[in-house]
Amino acid sequence: MDALTAERLAALAADDTVARIWRRDPSVWGGTDETPELADRLDWLTSAEVMRTEVRHIRSAADAVRDRFDRVVLLGMGGSSLAPTVLRDGLAAPAAVPGFHMLDSTHPDAVRAVEDGGGLDRTVFVVASKSGTTIETGSLAEYFWERTGGAGGQFVAVTDPGTPLARLAEEFGFRDVFLNPPGIGGRYSALSLFGLVPAALAGVDPERVLDGADAMIARCGADVPADENPAAALGAAMAEAAKAGRDKLVLDVADDLRSLGLWIE
Repeated sequence: MDALTAERLAALAADDTVARIWRRDPSVWGGTDETPELADRLDWLTSAEVMRTEVRHIRSAADAVRDRFDRVVLLGMGGSSLAPTVLRDGLAAPAAVPGFHMLDSTHPDAVRAVEDGGGLDRTVFVVASKSGTTIETGSLAEYFWERTGGAGGQFVAVTDPGTPLARLAEEFGFRDVFLNPPGIGGRYSALSLFGLVPAALAGVDPERVLDGADAMIARCGADVPADENPAAALGAAMAEAAKAGRDKLVLDVADDLRSLGLWIE
């Protein structure tokens, strides 16, 4: 560890930063309890624990999809849709659904590739949108809804409670609707239903993901000294590198984790 990173970790320890994060203290990011974009978006801290109550539902949905479909297509935008790709690439079981595609573009070539990439009648579409109003995701869902002849049994929704997507999914008879805790921002949703449901449908064991998360939480908890905390050390190293003008991060990872860089970006 270089001297600047060690100095930064000492400052984090002096400010009790890690413990304050676990206490959901928005002042860590310069806000207050009245800063909604901070105070209302910190449920990612306990999402692994909360998701334990959803494992049975997730597994049941995944088993049903595996019996009926050959391909899972995730319709979504941004970081919330990239995390399941990483999980699928690194953790999917050998007997997983053979086809998984994440469609996060409305470009005709991208849409055509999905349409021509397998039988639509053997494809399940996961429509993922926190707000339930994402225009691109809604457009993709509408297109494939028409192409499947309005087959509700081929669609799964992942959204927040009370959104237009949640209402539409109930109205049009989607095969399943997963309502995510609303206090989780999209880019912090890997360990929520937005990450776990598509990954499970594509062959990843959600409990295995949560077990791994719990192991890291134990190493990064509020009572772990900053200089022994891998998350704090990584954050400090990246921050000091950025302050020094280094604006590129190179990841040396195994081939089955090559998609990790896309998600982090």
